[in-house]
Amino acid sequence: MGSYMEEKGRSRKRQRQPEKWIVNECKKKRNSGKAYVSRHTKKEVPARTIGDPCTCRLKCFEKLGMDVIEQIFCNFWDIGDYSVQNSYLSKLLSWGDCKVTKVMNRPSRKLRTIHYSVLVNGEKKTICRQAFFSVHGITEKRVRSVLGKQSLTATTRLDCRGKDIPRNKISSERKALVKQHIESLATVSSHYSRAKSPFRKYLSPGSSVNGAFHAYVEWLKEKNSNEVPVKEDYYRRVFVNEYNIGIEPPSVDDCNICAKLNIKIKELKKTDPVSSELPFLERDLKLHLKKQQAAQDMMKSYTGNTDDSLEVIAVDLQQALPTPKLTCNAQYYKRKMWTYNFCVHSVKTGASTMYIWDEITGKRGSCEIASFISHYLENFVDEKVKSVIIFSDNCAGQNKNLNVVLSYIIFIHKGRFETIRHVFLMPGHSMMGCDRDFGHIKLKIMHCEVFSKEHYIHFIKNTRQRNKFRVIAVTREMIKDFSILLKMITKRQMLGSKFKDGKIFEISNNFKIGFQIYTVYNTSLPTSVQLQKGKSTQYNERIFNLSSVELPAKYLRPLQLTAEKQRDLQDLLNFVPMPYKAALQQAIRDVGEVVSIDEPDTDDDNVDFD
Repeated sequence: MGSYMEEKGRSRKRQRQPEKWIVNECKKKRNSGKAYVSRHTKKEVPARTIGDPCTCRLKCFEKLGMDVIEQIFCNFWDIGDYSVQNSYLSKLLSWGDCKVTKVMNRPSRKLRTIHYSVLVNGEKKTICRQAFFSVHGITEKRVRSVLGKQSLTATTRLDCRGKDIPRNKISSERKALVKQHIESLATVSSHYSRAKSPFRKYLSPGSSVNGAFHAYVEWLKEKNSNEVPVKEDYYRRVFVNEYNIGIEPPSVDDCNICAKLNIKIKELKKTDPVSSELPFLERDLKLHLKKQQAAQDMMKSYTGNTDDSLEVIAVDLQQALPTPKLTCNAQYYKRKMWTYNFCVHSVKTGASTMYIWDEITGKRGSCEIASFISHYLENFVDEKVKSVIIFSDNCAGQNKNLNVVLSYIIFIHKGRFETIRHVFLMPGHSMMGCDRDFGHIKLKIMHCEVFSKEHYIHFIKNTRQRNKFRVIAVTREMIKDFSILLKMITKRQMLGSKFKDGKIFEISNNFKIGFQIYTVYNTSLPTSVQLQKGKSTQYNERIFNLSSVELPAKYLRPLQLTAEKQRDLQDLLNFVPMPYKAALQQAIRDVGEVVSIDEPDTDDDNVDFD
């Protein structure tokens, strides 16, 4: 536990840097004889210089020579430490008896005198009082201070200014107990922040520093009843400034494999530290993390890529946004309409395009995702681009399905692109640029009321002042029905690996009758999946080409809300301002007689391999 800070990383709070404090910088310059600005008078104090030559009969300056004097002066102020300088001066000062003990027929009040000397080539040479002050660039006050600190053993006491120990100073034992308690707290690591801050830890949800302090007081009564607890202010300062511990972890989806392995490893370390199973569990966890890191490294490698023939994007769907979003108590008891936001984030440039629609316009199935990706590739990708790489999570109903694959095959058959690769990040480890964009949007609308889809579009457009989001208001005509292509292909069980185990799907000119699946991120041995109907020998007779297929709109009329939701939305209109009330009334009035949107989307059930 003693090396907790060294092993676990420092706090993210700004650390103390005493060497950069103005008072310490002034002190350092003062002790080095350099010019500085006084903290009290705010005036510049000039640098130390060699004083005026003496006028004594010994002619000390002529005897030493200016080269020697300058060398002595520089060596003295280069020491830079006040106490060491005093020790140096003390060795050059000595007491002696006065030669003349009478002055005008009376005893002299001065019984002893001070002898001054300097070191030249290791030998002491006596000089006069004025020459000693001038050679070292000091005053009589400094010499008197040095002589006053000399002890009987001819040594100089250390400078004690500012080193007095306060009476209320907390002892090192009490400080150690505070750190011991903080290190014993049950903390968890964040999931998505591991890459940037692997040592960042969090207390469990609902915890607080105040609660941790009260737990410390109770813990101290049990463990060390004789010790007096520190005050909460000191405990809080140690907790915040010295430990990289947050109050609550980000609410994200953790990886199931990581969670299971970590629990097993933690239990075995407590119950059976020498278990033969423990090394295998740690090996599995390390291998799993290595695989997920390979996918993240692959995505990061394209950041700032300047290849004009390559486009790299990440796609993700934001958590559904309630409409209207209110602050009144009624929002907790009323059903609301959902607004959806699909993000296409350019990994190369960091620019993002948002597709916004509500649950009356469409659902959140594979046809919607395929339509928006196709719309982006058709309208916002340069004609020079011949290869596309797409990163997403593993959601089967939205990203990892045949509807999306078939939408890519259409581009290949049209000759628009030569290669399209879809990389699926590991579940629980799918942090992308889209998530940062969603975080910015969440902060923007966190304390705001939002009354309609158009109001959300306004907020999202103005989320950032630089590199603003491109926002597309989705219409029903934009959502195409890719499910009709399923009648034109065969869904044959794949050999070697299953559809759901694929890490990368590749569609290219080299294999136009299907696609290839990579089960490992860094492998070059794919499994080919043929989607052409019939036997392969009939390929020359039946040409598999989807480029000429005309895709109809998936929804011809607005989708229907449930009666309960329509009734609750009607009640919530009383809390919506007039400029936005009309848009929400129109949305409720536009609902058609299509199947209720609360029923499951059956289209996604038959597009995935078992």
